[in-house]
Amino acid sequence: MAEDTNKLKQEKRALEERLKATEEELQVVLDGLKEGLLLLDEDFRVLRINRPALKLIGIDTKEDVLGKECYRLMHNTEEPPGHCPLLETKRTARPASSSFFEPYLQRHITVSVTPIETKDPQKRYYLHSICDTTRENSLKEELTNTKDTLSAVLESSPYPLVVILPDYTIKYINPEAETFIGRPRHEVTGKHCYEVVFQRDVICDDCLMEEAINRRGPIQDEKTVQLPDGRKRHFQRTIYPVTTPEGKVHCLVEVFNDLTELKENQEALERHERFLNSVLEGIGDAVLVIGPDLKVLRANRGFLSQTGLTHEEVPGRHCYELSHGYRRACYEEGEDCPVVKAFQDGMAHFSVHTHRRNDGSPFYVEVRAFPLKDTEGRTTAVVETVTDITTKVHLQEKLRQSEARYRQLYNSAPALLLSTTTEGIIIECNDTFCRVTGYDRETLKGMAFVDLVPEPARPDFLRECQMVIKEEQDCEGEFEITRADGKTLSVYAKATLVRDPEGRPLRISFTLTDITALKKLQAERDQLQMQLFQAQKMESLGKLASGIAHDFNNMLMAIGGYAEILRHHAKAPEIERPIEGILKTVERARELTEKILFIGRKKVPERKLTDINQFIKDSFGTLRRMVEENKTLKLKLTEGLPPVNADEGQLYQVLMNLVINARDAISGSGTITIKTGHSPGPCLQDKPYICILHSENRPGGGFVWFSVEDTGTGIPPEDLPKIFDPFFSTKGPQGTGLGLSVVYSIVQAHEGCIDVYTRPGQGTEVVVLLPVAEAHEEKRPPEEQKEIKVEGPVEIKKTLVVDDEEVIRDV
Repeated sequence: MAEDTNKLKQEKRALEERLKATEEELQVVLDGLKEGLLLLDEDFRVLRINRPALKLIGIDTKEDVLGKECYRLMHNTEEPPGHCPLLETKRTARPASSSFFEPYLQRHITVSVTPIETKDPQKRYYLHSICDTTRENSLKEELTNTKDTLSAVLESSPYPLVVILPDYTIKYINPEAETFIGRPRHEVTGKHCYEVVFQRDVICDDCLMEEAINRRGPIQDEKTVQLPDGRKRHFQRTIYPVTTPEGKVHCLVEVFNDLTELKENQEALERHERFLNSVLEGIGDAVLVIGPDLKVLRANRGFLSQTGLTHEEVPGRHCYELSHGYRRACYEEGEDCPVVKAFQDGMAHFSVHTHRRNDGSPFYVEVRAFPLKDTEGRTTAVVETVTDITTKVHLQEKLRQSEARYRQLYNSAPALLLSTTTEGIIIECNDTFCRVTGYDRETLKGMAFVDLVPEPARPDFLRECQMVIKEEQDCEGEFEITRADGKTLSVYAKATLVRDPEGRPLRISFTLTDITALKKLQAERDQLQMQLFQAQKMESLGKLASGIAHDFNNMLMAIGGYAEILRHHAKAPEIERPIEGILKTVERARELTEKILFIGRKKVPERKLTDINQFIKDSFGTLRRMVEENKTLKLKLTEGLPPVNADEGQLYQVLMNLVINARDAISGSGTITIKTGHSPGPCLQDKPYICILHSENRPGGGFVWFSVEDTGTGIPPEDLPKIFDPFFSTKGPQGTGLGLSVVYSIVQAHEGCIDVYTRPGQGTEVVVLLPVAEAHEEKRPPEEQKEIKVEGPVEIKKTLVVDDEEVIRDV
């Protein structure tokens, strides 16, 4: 019995040791779990707990936990909270879980409760699994914030953004992309990009997506598409591949940069530059654009033509080197340089210089400098216009020689300056005014300015002065003033109201320009016009007289013939004397007829090799005097033309008649352009010209042409066929109708052609084409007339006479 008892005790101890070891192993296993585990009874008391759970609730030993309610340990409450999953499990006998933030533990936790059945149905245990999800929730919150931030960035991006999957399907577009594409996102999401952007049914031939996927890097290009409304859209696109950590392309972000406005601005800028270039090249005068270092940035054809330089010889060289041939700035050589002044004060300046062409020959120019400024008002460049006034200077020299009294005044005197009170009393004048008018300064001070104006013009003069004061604007106009010697002086005046610092009218300042000499030039021009008119009348009279003289000469031949017959047969002295009188009278009449015929006889051209461009340049000054000041006469000459064989006197008559006709066709202000060029054939093809005179001549070198173009009224279609007819004119009593007839005859004698291009209401261009001179053409010397001497007896024979006049045949 005692032995059995001992055996049982040993077995019991062994079982207890095994149970303890098992429990220790179980605790080790439980402590090794990641989740916290608690074994609870029906009253929420802790029966068992592992180390992760202890760590979660912040208690070090199990003894401080076992037997205590779980809600006191985890929630620090007196009863289970409403979200406790154990309440749900006790009610349903099913597992339950709950995730929540526990303020007491300052942790996000997930609690799962599983019921555990025992042999005793009245006793039930519950296994609590507790996971600390604080880190996980924090990562989820960061991810959510990142997504929100990324979404905000995409939604607020100023650039159109499209997210495209590798199969070309659009996954997302931002608001800017909706505007760029012109469709809302719900209409394009899920569709292929080539359908939406390029309106294509298949993948674009030059699609960059495959290349971006293969490169695993961004790629960029520019495209242009046609919108449904017909407009073109230019854009730049950049494709960025988005890869997974494994390096696989998840999607692609396509960023669009709308370049339409930029392209349109660039095109507008190019058009503007082309327009400015055409304006620059269309200006007849020489024009330079000069930088701050006085180097030429650009030059037009006018400057190249003026100096004889080429496009390649100009850019980058100093202006003073090209214009003067100096090695240093012209102001350092004593010249008045308007370009330097424009850079210094940012204002326009003017000066007269002597420039030199590429061959070293000098010519006179008017130089005007205009500053070009940036948006901040700084002068970055200067535009210099150079007008060749050589002809004008030469004319002024001739004027000085013929009008000594005005020579000094016209060339060297400054403007006449005068100041008056607002009542018109002279208070100050300059020396030029005194010298020109002959008054001394003391006499003029205190005198009413109106007293210097001729009496008939005084009311108008006073009215203009009052307008300056009342309307507070400058006044300009022409009038005359009486000099001390009683003679009148024509002046062009500008009156300006000058105010004091408080803005009150202080005085009137007059700037007077003596235009007496200009008036005289206009009178000379009118005289030249009258002489031309008279010459055309004389030519018309000569033609008429030559026709009458021809018939009259036939009559004289008959009268003379019959008188000779009578003298041969008459023997009586009383008859011979009257016959001699008849013959002398016939001889005088014949001499008179010869003189009349000489008036109407055409002159054979005296030709010589002629450079058309030089001929026109030489004639420009005289032609300019025939055109009113309000009408512009300019040249547009093509350089390098071959010479022609022409009579320069007759050629000048052609040019003069065309310029006068162009001048008369312009009412008011306008422009007359003389142009030259070369044509391979006898007619021009670039405009719908009408060929008035056609030449069958086909010179190997073609034709050199010059034209006179005006901006006048044009020629009505019904008058165009008759403009070259003799005595046809649309000028009324002022026209002879012979000007263009003379042009026609001269050009015809030169074996040339005439083309006309006219637009009613817009202007007319008359083109004269002359054959190019042969390379080795020589003039033939006139044939010598040999005197025929008759020796020995003369044998009288009969002569056959053929004439349409019966009386001549009878004689």
